[in-house]
Amino acid sequence: MSQSTHSVIHLSAGPCSLPESVLHEACKGLLNFNGTGIGIAEIGHRSPEFGACIRGVESLEVPQTHSILFVQGGGALQFSVVILNLLARHRLLYPDLADSERIMDYVLTGWFSSLAARRQFSPDPAFIFYCENDTQEGVQFSDGVGPTDPTSFPFHLLPKDKEPLPLVADYSSSFMSRRIPNLANHAVIFASAQKKSLGGMAYFDAVNNRKAKKVYAVIKEGEEKGVWRARVEEGRGAERDECGVRFP
Repeated sequence: MSQSTHSVIHLSAGPCSLPESVLHEACKGLLNFNGTGIGIAEIGHRSPEFGACIRGVESLEVPQTHSILFVQGGGALQFSVVILNLLARHRLLYPDLADSERIMDYVLTGWFSSLAARRQFSPDPAFIFYCENDTQEGVQFSDGVGPTDPTSFPFHLLPKDKEPLPLVADYSSSFMSRRIPNLANHAVIFASAQKKSLGGMAYFDAVNNRKAKKVYAVIKEGEEKGVWRARVEEGRGAERDECGVRFP
């Protein structure tokens, strides 16, 4: 094999470097997908081969109550898609309610320690929106689901008598890096790929955890030497991000 020209490693907040083996495999699919003689970008979306490809992706750990949709556009587009679709649903459920009285709950994930203790959701919101992983702040929700974990999403505070629960989550920054807690209780989960994560669930959850510990160990060493200060302090009521590390 000739010398690789894919040698630049960047750590941006959006798309990042992929393993060269993954890029080569993707190139093969663009030229000849699974021995069909044509590329995946050329194959008919109603063909048996493309259907088999989609079914392979849909074999992920997703409950039968949910479906996987592949759509164009990025995560920002989904902000509008969520509002338009779930507000339309709310209007069908409550046709006599004035638009000025329709409520959309957004969870601001800057301070996890106070979130679980004080946050109260509206009794009948059009939807409840949260971002699982905030790359700008360097924090994420832990994978816990109980009220005793101040860094987990406060599932225990959600309305108990609303079925299906209009819970919406943005998993763009950590999609496929670990299992999604209470997945079946969500109405919509969207993720704009590719960000930082490579598929794997339990295996890559452990891999990401080991890598994050190494990175945070270096950051801690730099703090002790006065080189920099971590943006998210360990043990201060916030779960540190394993996919996007913030420090000055």
